[in-house]
Amino acid sequence: LADRLEGRDRAEGRSLEDIAGLEAVDTRALALAATLAERATSLRKAKAPDQLWRALVNVSQGLRAKTSATSDARSALGIWLRRGIGLDSSPVRRFDAALAAEIAEEERSILYLETLLDQQRIEDLLALSKELAAKRRDLANLLEEYRTAPNDETRDRLISEIARLKERMAELMQRMAELTKNISDDHVNAEALKELSETGQMMDLFDKLQELLHQGEVEEAMKEMEKLGQMLDELEKGLKEASGKFEGGEMAELGRDLQQFARELDRLQQDQQSLLEDTQQVRNSYKQAMEERLKQRGADFVKRLREKVAEAEKKLGEVSEVQSFFGFNDLRGAQEAISDLDKALAVEDFDQAAQAAAKALAHAKPLAEDFERQARESRHFPQAWKKEAEKAQRNAKHAREAIPPLEEVRKELAELFPPPTQMMSESDIQKMKDLGEREGALQQKTGQMMEKMGRMNQQAPLFSPDAQQMMKQAGDRMGQAQRELRGRNPTGAIAEQRAALDQISQLQKGLEQGQKQGGGQGPGIPWPWMGPGMGRDNGGGMSSSNDEKVQIPGADQYQVPEEYRKDILDAMKQRAPEKYEDQVKRYYEEIVK
Repeated sequence: LADRLEGRDRAEGRSLEDIAGLEAVDTRALALAATLAERATSLRKAKAPDQLWRALVNVSQGLRAKTSATSDARSALGIWLRRGIGLDSSPVRRFDAALAAEIAEEERSILYLETLLDQQRIEDLLALSKELAAKRRDLANLLEEYRTAPNDETRDRLISEIARLKERMAELMQRMAELTKNISDDHVNAEALKELSETGQMMDLFDKLQELLHQGEVEEAMKEMEKLGQMLDELEKGLKEASGKFEGGEMAELGRDLQQFARELDRLQQDQQSLLEDTQQVRNSYKQAMEERLKQRGADFVKRLREKVAEAEKKLGEVSEVQSFFGFNDLRGAQEAISDLDKALAVEDFDQAAQAAAKALAHAKPLAEDFERQARESRHFPQAWKKEAEKAQRNAKHAREAIPPLEEVRKELAELFPPPTQMMSESDIQKMKDLGEREGALQQKTGQMMEKMGRMNQQAPLFSPDAQQMMKQAGDRMGQAQRELRGRNPTGAIAEQRAALDQISQLQKGLEQGQKQGGGQGPGIPWPWMGPGMGRDNGGGMSSSNDEKVQIPGADQYQVPEEYRKDILDAMKQRAPEKYEDQVKRYYEEIVK
């Protein structure tokens, strides 16, 4: 920060050469960002408080982004410098803006880290003061035991214990003094910790206790023990007052903003969940209508379609010696799509079957046309290309014969499941319109909350890029869900709504974890977002955590996405050992349902 504030590129009377010649400072800043990320990794492995290493991750990522922008602007300025620009040019103004943004990022990061460190130091001081108080109580109990039944053995043990506790207290008081030196005056005043300056007086009490016990003055020793207890009570009271100061101050308002953001996020989640449930109701009525149409087709409907698919597969299997690159790709694509089609029909996945049928035709038709073109061209050279012409004609015939059965399958599937608009009631159509409007309003709310995240990050590095990306993805999914609702496609809308809810849920968990770690006490210092995505390696040197708890959803909490079913169908293409063919087939048929 000092390099930036005192750099020649900000000084009065600077020249363009001064600005362009400080690339080394950018390099050092980027190296610092990497060092901070490494330090965060070390703190995390050392089981340091979560809020410290996570805040350091955010600081590292923010510094890297802002420094990269400064470096890029400086590099661009170097190119413009050779073109004779002046200090009042746009490239210089862009550099100044980037540098100012980086300095602001560094200043707020330093302030936030200092605040978190001071809070942690005071918490450490409180823990030490409680340990001191516990040691004092142990000593008082031993002294009471001696007063009740005085004897030389108990006295010697008491004197030995006092010496040991005196040594331990000296160590603790030294540690407390070291911690106090590093706490900013902005957070703790001298009066709040004045008891720490009385270390010598406390140590004198131990000496006096030992002397009184040697003299047999038990009652006087008890009085001195009470004085020691009072001093320790005052010390703990002062530390609690210092800790309480963190409930106010510059960060308190930001803490309140973060709590309000968490409440808004909860409301967003509830609204999106309600919208999902309403969309599912519309989809359910649509599905019931489709099931009725399927019953009308007869029990052998699937069998008849699979026979047509087998016919098309047989015809394409007779195509041979394909020389054309595009022809080879179309043949392989058609055969793979037909395989997918048959497997989808076998498990009555008609949505996937319709897609596979369309894909098979998209390859089979140009394949037949390619062979027909080859046959026509070969006729111009009847002697030299006679065999090639005959082969192309045969292949064209086989490919063309595969098209009608595929067309019939596609047509029957289309008739089975016509567009939702042809099966929806007027009431459902109006519901879809209303749902789309509600989804659009939620998307707009998500955009507003994303802007709020950015404003809070301008005050302290609370949200990592992971968190901000989650909010963006939630908004994008809502936008896609709105488009599906406008197109009256409830199934597609539901998939997008679930994806949006998943992103919101991850954000909620991160905020809840931060509040839990912070004890849930008042606004105070806002702790950094602690979501499961924190620590992923995205250029900052952090790696993913392998010790975070993962909740495994129940069977009723999760629905397999459409693209996963396609992956499973691809896996079904792999031939199983003959001995286990039936078992493997039943397995795949179950998981695709």
